[in-house]
Amino acid sequence: MLEIRHDVPPGVLAVRAGGRLTREEYDTVLLPVVEDALREERHLRCLCEVAADYRGLGPAAAWEDLTLGLRAMHLFDGCAVVSDLGWIREYSRLAAFFLPCPVRVFGEGERDAAAAWLAGLPEGPGS
Repeated sequence: MLEIRHDVPPGVLAVRAGGRLTREEYDTVLLPVVEDALREERHLRCLCEVAADYRGLGPAAAWEDLTLGLRAMHLFDGCAVVSDLGWIREYSRLAAFFLPCPVRVFGEGERDAAAAWLAGLPEGPGS
């Protein structure tokens, strides 16, 4: 399951992932939002919530995640990962070294702090 959440400050894109993600979910939920940002050259501040029942990506979803990320990477002002899953937290810290924007990892109980951190970032990749 992949869903956009709207209970965040303006300018923050909140996405919640649970279960096993499919390519169809990327195509219908996330792709339109990112393509709009690309077309408008609008920067993104992404809050990624990963639920306790998250089981990863199907092969087609993994490919879409990679290609979408490469096309839109320059638009990200920051990314906050919210999860209590140890492997997600460690993977996110490792991935942060390869991204041009700041990345922080928060526990599930720190979701509001993650949203506030994103909302307070200065505009521009790598700031």
